[in-house]
Amino acid sequence: MSLRSLLFSESAKSWIRRFFIASYLSCAGGDPIMSATFRSLEPSNEPITILKELKLVKESNIDVIAKFHTLMNMMEKRSDTAVSDNCFPIKTFEELGNMDALCATKSAQYAKLIKSIIQPEGIKKNLHRIIDRTLVLELNYDEIGTKKAFKEFKFLNASIFEALQKDGYTEKEYISDIRIAIKNVKGIHYKQQCNDRKKRRVEETSK
Repeated sequence: MSLRSLLFSESAKSWIRRFFIASYLSCAGGDPIMSATFRSLEPSNEPITILKELKLVKESNIDVIAKFHTLMNMMEKRSDTAVSDNCFPIKTFEELGNMDALCATKSAQYAKLIKSIIQPEGIKKNLHRIIDRTLVLELNYDEIGTKKAFKEFKFLNASIFEALQKDGYTEKEYISDIRIAIKNVKGIHYKQQCNDRKKRRVEETSK
């Protein structure tokens, strides 16, 4: 067989065609989806068919990349807005400071979370779900004696205030609600202590 007839044989044409497409795929980074497209190609003798198939491969790759970027943007957006409820209730002053810092950058997100935690009774009866009772005992809204001022945690207060928002709700009303909430937590604690003492006395007298 002459060299000319060998080069233009059907098997040679098919090999050259597949080699050309494989080279294109290799330059594109060996995308597995594109490789699958390559494997599905049927042999053809027409150069125009090769160009069409290469165009199809390119368009397929572009579509995959576009979907990938869309997915990544969705994940980044979710990461930016998502907050965890594992940080509540706050148990230490260190955690309280950390939460204040978080609320400085994600006030709206934490306001929404706080609102869901204190529903339906509101902050007056559910402050302990945000701040643990043992820590509330060390707080007052204003600093009094050895009690630390809760108002100093301005960003957390702002998020709670936003969570309590309703028509006409004022900062003055908010301060009053927080003071009542702190008082209620302490009242429950001291009442429990009183009940425990009574229970111990009854147990001691019954011996």
